[in-house]
Amino acid sequence: MRILLLPPSDYLGHPNPCRLHHIFESPELFGDEVYVIRFSLYDETRRKSNAKVMSIGDTKFGSLSTYYLMNSCVFAKSTMAIINKFDIDVILFANLYPPYIVSKIIPRELFSVVDLIDHYPAIAAKYAPEIIPKRLVNYLFERMMRSILNRCNATIACSYSLVDYARKNGGRNVHRIPNGVEDFFFWDYEKEAIDFRRKFGIRNSDIVLCFVGNIEYWLEMEELLIALYLAKKRTKKTIKLFLVGGRLRTNYVNRIESHVRTLDLGGNIIRVNFVSHNDVPKYIAASDICVIPKNVRDPASYYSSPVKLWEYLAQGKPVISTPIPEVIREANEYVSIASTHAEYLSCIMAFLEDPSHFVEKAEKGRNLARERTWAKIAKAYRSLILSLLGSR
Repeated sequence: MRILLLPPSDYLGHPNPCRLHHIFESPELFGDEVYVIRFSLYDETRRKSNAKVMSIGDTKFGSLSTYYLMNSCVFAKSTMAIINKFDIDVILFANLYPPYIVSKIIPRELFSVVDLIDHYPAIAAKYAPEIIPKRLVNYLFERMMRSILNRCNATIACSYSLVDYARKNGGRNVHRIPNGVEDFFFWDYEKEAIDFRRKFGIRNSDIVLCFVGNIEYWLEMEELLIALYLAKKRTKKTIKLFLVGGRLRTNYVNRIESHVRTLDLGGNIIRVNFVSHNDVPKYIAASDICVIPKNVRDPASYYSSPVKLWEYLAQGKPVISTPIPEVIREANEYVSIASTHAEYLSCIMAFLEDPSHFVEKAEKGRNLARERTWAKIAKAYRSLILSLLGSR
């Protein structure tokens, strides 16, 4: 089976591995020929790949929307050249504008699949020029997504919310395959955790919260920071917050920095920018509580299936999350839910008083996470594609 991927971003240059990396770089798919178009959005190459990553001669632009628009012909011409040269069996779309162009020109006999990692129209709209009315942008991008879903043979979504979204917008053969976690997130990192805490001046009695991920507009970290400020006043214990990750393209991180200064939390925040994915579980291991402070009013968060949920639980760490539908449906009994600073504060203070209940929930969640390894998900993904191909 020869598969061509149109990924959600720069496959080799994006700071974080995406769902497609975990699935198509897996040993479970070793026997397949996987081809990936590289969108040259970053100058730096951050990872290697077992797939055949294809450069397409695209031109870089400072604006993301300009990049996609000005390279339209390149996407179309290069994709068709790859399809014809390598006799592609399946094309998989995990983006908005390039798939919109390509889905209109590919041969009808080529099996096409949409992988809904995110709510693509909402994410794309954030990077559209401000001069264009937002209502028009949203309308156009929703129409594009509907066109892709209508044209493709199948849709695979990572969350129940995205499954519903695909079906309402004309998707055919819609299936859900969730996100997961690598096996190495379950390893024992006690030694590294001790070293990390020592490195950052964290005492044994200190309580450490941890956030791992992109610090972007789809978060609502302000409520968490207010809770941290209030907790600081109510306990003699020192509370720290690991921010493991950084900015992608918007200036949301500047808002967070402003709140940190206003609340005088500079001494409580440990900023760690982007780190190697292999080091992420070490920071989680060095923490006491992990947080998923997504803004559920934003479609990018509402429809999401947070990978970090399973990464946190793989280390047996208590998790506080905003009420993301996928989290509530999949792991409500293993996490604590909070959306306001009062709810965050209640969770933090309850943990300080008696952490045993939180730890017990996290350990049960860890058992569930063992069923969500990327190796198992990759195997299920491949089986589904083969089944869909066989039923044509």
